Parts: sequence; C-alpha cells; structure tokens
Amino acid sequence: MDPLSITLSVTALLKLTKDVVFYVKEAKDASDERKKFVKEISGLSDMLTTLRSFVKEGDPDYPWLLAVSELMAKDGPLNQFEFALQQLKAKIAPTSGIRKLGQMLLWKHIKEDIHILLSQIERLKTLVGIALDLDHM
Repeated sequence: MDPLSITLSVTALLKLTKDVVFYVKEAKDASDERKKFVKEISGLSDMLTTLRSFVKEGDPDYPWLLAVSELMAKDGPLNQFEFALQQLKAKIAPTSGIRKLGQMLLWKHIKEDIHILLSQIERLKTLVGIALDLDHM
C-alpha cells in the first residue's frame, strides 16, 4: 500500500473516531465508562495522528512502510477497528424522525459495543506503538 493510501485511510479512521466520540458523549447515564472510552480513544487518535505524519513524511521505499501497510490490510487490525466503529456509529447516530428525538441514547444500549471497542483499542495502541517504534530503528 502506498503512503498516500495509508494516509487517506488513517485520516478517514480519525474522522470516524471523532464522530463516534461525539455521539458517545451525548449518551445518558454513562459518566465514568464514557470518560474511560473517550480517554482511550483519544490516546489511539493521538497515535494514529503521529503514524499519519510519519507516513506522509516518510520514504515510500522504506521497509517500515510495509509493516504499517499490513496494519491497514483487508481484515487487518485497523480495518477491523474501522468496521466496529462504523457499526457503533450506525447504532448511535441520530438519523431522522423519532430516532432524532432520541439523540440522547441510554448508555445500556451501547455499553457492550463500547467494551468490545475498548479491547480493540488496547490491541491497536500496542500495534501502532510497535509500528512507531520500528520507525526509530
């Protein structure tokens, strides 16, 4: 995968992450768990932003880019995370009509999805951290 494709994919993932965080913040009855989710996803967003910067500025022939592109591969960790975020966003984003009136979701409806995402976030932070460390070697 070329650097431009990786950069665009990470940028799209960051946008999706921002959208989901916005909707999670709107959920009712979720004070401590919501704060934990927002903190964890913010940490991942920071790492992804750093990764995007390294990819943008890096040499396309650099072997490190191959390792990063594997994170972006079909069914790879970032692809799985994006899919989970899309599912969560579809579940919590207000659309129209009655659902729009219920913009303030009850936390219990998305709590399990958030826990799944939190475990994926931890794995991704580890993998992205390793990718960033490899760049320094």
